[in-house]
Amino acid sequence: MLIPRVIQCQILAALLAGRLPDGYTVEGIERLYFGFEERWRHDLDTMLYAVENVAEGIERGSFLANYVTLAPAERDDIDREAGRAGEDGILRLGEMHLPEIEWVWPGWIPRGMLTLLGAMPSAGKSYVALDLARRVIEGSVFPDGERVARPGPVIYVDAEGVPQIHNQRWRAWGMADEADLYLMGPAQGRLMIDLGADFDRDRLVEWAWMKRPALVVVDSLSTISSRGENSVEEVREIFSFLNRVAVDYGCGMVLVHHLRKPGAQLPLPKFLTFHDLRGSSHIVAMSRSIIGLHWVQTGPEQNMNDPRRMEVLKTNLGQYPEGIGVVFRPCETDEDVAEIVYGEAPEAWEPPTKKGTCKEWLVGLLEEYGELTPKEVVALGEEEGYSRATLYRARRALGSQVVDTGGKRSPENTWALADGDEDEEDEKL
Repeated sequence: MLIPRVIQCQILAALLAGRLPDGYTVEGIERLYFGFEERWRHDLDTMLYAVENVAEGIERGSFLANYVTLAPAERDDIDREAGRAGEDGILRLGEMHLPEIEWVWPGWIPRGMLTLLGAMPSAGKSYVALDLARRVIEGSVFPDGERVARPGPVIYVDAEGVPQIHNQRWRAWGMADEADLYLMGPAQGRLMIDLGADFDRDRLVEWAWMKRPALVVVDSLSTISSRGENSVEEVREIFSFLNRVAVDYGCGMVLVHHLRKPGAQLPLPKFLTFHDLRGSSHIVAMSRSIIGLHWVQTGPEQNMNDPRRMEVLKTNLGQYPEGIGVVFRPCETDEDVAEIVYGEAPEAWEPPTKKGTCKEWLVGLLEEYGELTPKEVVALGEEEGYSRATLYRARRALGSQVVDTGGKRSPENTWALADGDEDEEDEKL
């Protein structure tokens, strides 16, 4: 019988703790002897014999004697399971002692889990990430007015290598030099940060250990991996590492990411979904919260200074919060730096339709003339390029704003704007 390695470790760990694993007998374990790795078979015999005969006076020290002769790597395998002696590694959900979900920013950034912040290039991802870091450090309020519950330091992993830009923004916003923002860039003699490698992972863990951050920002996914964001193995490995850091230190973990670029001739999308994110599908699958930031076109022409809309595109943790408007305007202390103003999420501009412009024209016409027969309206409308069908559709769309002064079939009937009293009655109804 081939025994999974984790089960081997659990059995050895239980024996090391001086007991039989729950659900096992001495005879049952002896029958598993040849399922153990060969290097552990002698240790299994020794530990099993010791446990079986402890009551006859075998001292604990002699029982441990063989264990300490194991190689360090072998001891580590068993040690990882030693705290779970007597367990089979699978529990009923109700028996698990798990902490409640906690938030850095309620509804948006959970603690101990991975959050993705995605946007097009130049949409302001790094600006927003740095601004959120500032709010967490200061203990002020988040963009939706929710107060920061647990202020603390922030580690900002600057994998894009632009510390001067972050520094300029930080100073323009009036942040003190001693504010607890720790910028992690490439180590001396290295050109980049690679969180796919142990060297930079160890650096991040060391800083997390020393500073106990409330939030870690990694900017960005495309620049922290030597193998790229399309590699399933690389994405899974890096995301698992970042998630482990978030769990171990109880912090928020925000990973900045890019969206797919639209075609050169295509307009910016009106709405985002998590399907717009670049790279492997594991990026979406392993993120517990995904925040999108995108432009909202407010006029006939696209403008890079148009407001943005920030919203949660995916959450596994509850209801979706309302979207937030994001406006960038020049900072008073440095016009080269933007300050961010949050507010109500803007609505996207819609190009006017023929019926829409006809409605406006019809209201203006009746305001000018007071009342006109349908035939007169049609004649004037055709001069403006509106067909009879379009005029009647616009008339129906206006509803009670336009009334018939006589019966619809009466030759004396005219169209007129309803007076204020009638409008008020309609509203009451």
